[in-house]
Amino acid sequence: MRTTLTIADDVAAMLKQEMARSGRMFRDVLNDALRAGLTNRRGPNRPEKLKNPTRVWNARLLINIDNVQEALDLVDGPWRR
Repeated sequence: MRTTLTIADDVAAMLKQEMARSGRMFRDVLNDALRAGLTNRRGPNRPEKLKNPTRVWNARLLINIDNVQEALDLVDGPWRR
């Protein structure tokens, strides 16, 4: 497809640098840059998927809150201090 684009000066400079570095034509450098940008795009305000699996706890913890220090040790572990 043939079209007319208005390219920002800084983007044009980057395209020219890549053309000089790679020895490739403008249209090839531009198409590769557009492909890379559009392929890696996640969309507006779209959060990344969480990579940590959810853990299911089958045990019930009975915590006596009369002793706050002991309760915190049970929940967070003694190394939290």
